[in-house]
Amino acid sequence: MFLYFLLGFLLGSGFLAAMYLASRQEHSQQVIKTERVFKEKEILLNFMHALYDGIAQGLSWDAIYQRIVYGSRMATYGVAARFFRYQETTQELKPEAQEGIFPLLKTKVQHSLSRTQFLSLLKQGETFDLGEGCIGQCASTLKPHILSEEELHFLIKNPESKIKIRQMLLCPVFFKEDLFGVVAIANSMQPNGFTREVCALLHGICEQAGIVLNNLRQLERLFNTQKLEFDLQLANHVQAYLLPKPKPLSIPEIDVYAQYLPSQQIGGDLYDIIPIDSHRCIMVIGDVTGHGIPSALIMAKTLTHLKHCSTLEHPSFILKEINATLYGNLPQYMFVTMLCVIIDTKIGTIEFARAGHEYPFVVHDGEVEKIKSAGIALGIVPPDVFDAQIEDTLHRFNKGDACILYTDGLSESKNRMNVEFGGEPLRKTIAAHAQQSAEDMNQAIIQDVKIFKQMPNFNDDLTLITIKRK
Repeated sequence: MFLYFLLGFLLGSGFLAAMYLASRQEHSQQVIKTERVFKEKEILLNFMHALYDGIAQGLSWDAIYQRIVYGSRMATYGVAARFFRYQETTQELKPEAQEGIFPLLKTKVQHSLSRTQFLSLLKQGETFDLGEGCIGQCASTLKPHILSEEELHFLIKNPESKIKIRQMLLCPVFFKEDLFGVVAIANSMQPNGFTREVCALLHGICEQAGIVLNNLRQLERLFNTQKLEFDLQLANHVQAYLLPKPKPLSIPEIDVYAQYLPSQQIGGDLYDIIPIDSHRCIMVIGDVTGHGIPSALIMAKTLTHLKHCSTLEHPSFILKEINATLYGNLPQYMFVTMLCVIIDTKIGTIEFARAGHEYPFVVHDGEVEKIKSAGIALGIVPPDVFDAQIEDTLHRFNKGDACILYTDGLSESKNRMNVEFGGEPLRKTIAAHAQQSAEDMNQAIIQDVKIFKQMPNFNDDLTLITIKRK
């Protein structure tokens, strides 16, 4: 009986001991798991802090990539690491930052290479197409992966044993649908190598890196947008400074009113009013191809040349001089149309020369006439060809007469039916308001164009100058 009791006691004690040991083991595993979770959170927080601190310091993209690689390698206990940046335009993954000596993955190394040449190849790195090799496949699938030595069938046995690839950990860096690149870690310093837990940790790091890089890109875009707006405002101020101010002309017998309506913040139209003496003045109007800053720069350049040759006797002489300066100095496919006018109230004349610009209208003795003449745009052909085409036309300009100069933004304004305003409606509008002041005529023409368009904005720069002889 005692033996049965003793046997039962021993069996019960053994069972309780086994249960106790299992409980202790489970508790130890739970403690280890909890410690690992806390450690991973600490690693992620430190990694995020390092990246955002770099952004706050104004570090370059390359420096941020370097921090990503450094943080990834340290967290995974990798021997070497590299970041392959995705270039969307070419769909290539280019080697950027690296930590340690990252091995070659596809380049066949010649045995004749010296150690210096070999190390130079390692430093340069390799570029992968999207979907090519393990790097390209990781970028295509957007999934992290651990590659064993058996899976690395493309493994190259390099003479440097320390960079032999035994295992590789790959993880994409992306945000939503936007791929930034791939982090590759070669070989682990841990006895167990790269485990699923390490892979999950790197995945978390790369997710955070994707968020940071997306924020950096959005900040950069915002900064560039604000910088562009500032540059546009500055260019707009410069352009406004170059164009003549709305002030009374020093010639009492001339009433002139100019209106400039750019389709964008920076336009390509130009005009200027230059008094010569007490009875003569030069008026020019022009149009540079295109819009924006390039056109505005050419406009400024043209106006500067105009100032230098404003002492010449005839409009054609002025245009010839400007063409000689612009030819060969303009970007390809860019040119300037211009109409130059010299008014002489002493002898009652108005003289025109046209370089491919819109034909002006003259109101003489109550009749509206379109003044046509030959001419080719500035900057297209060499001086000998241009000079042979340009010509002056002289007309009477008596009291009560008017002259209207404009750019194609007015005559080619289209309505909702895609029909242009055209020259004939403009002629009728001029005739209807010929007895009014220069300002009233100008405003009436603009208003008629707006009514015709039935749209508030203009698709092209518009400049209108109305000149009345008092």
